[in-house]
Amino acid sequence: MVAMNELKIKKKEQRRLEQKRKERRKYYLLYASLILTLCMIIEPDVIRYRLALNGEITNGIIYEKEKRTPSKAGDIHKFKYKFYYDGNMYTGKSHTDAKEYREKRIGDTIKVVFLPKNPEKNDSYRAVDGSGAVFVTKFFK
Repeated sequence: MVAMNELKIKKKEQRRLEQKRKERRKYYLLYASLILTLCMIIEPDVIRYRLALNGEITNGIIYEKEKRTPSKAGDIHKFKYKFYYDGNMYTGKSHTDAKEYREKRIGDTIKVVFLPKNPEKNDSYRAVDGSGAVFVTKFFK
């Protein structure tokens, strides 16, 4: 009888420990999701900071304009552009405001900032400057 009670107590303790493990797993998944989301949010700012610190400026040619209205909050305006560096063509896209979007036409030029060691990392100078990255890097040069 005593052995039976001890067995029940052990099983109950095992169930309690398993339940705690399951709860911990949920929190680990939640923390991992939050960290991933945070990284995705700050990645463009980190790239713009690197562009402001180590980038070179060249002229890009707008080859496509994109406008989307995903919600009542307003339109999203983007330019797709191409530029040449070291004999190769590279492309990129950048957000812009409604005024510049209306003023610029396909074939117009815009300033583009790119990393010479990795020209795929690029953005418009206006986007980099507008993010505050150019201002911040003035303190580190």
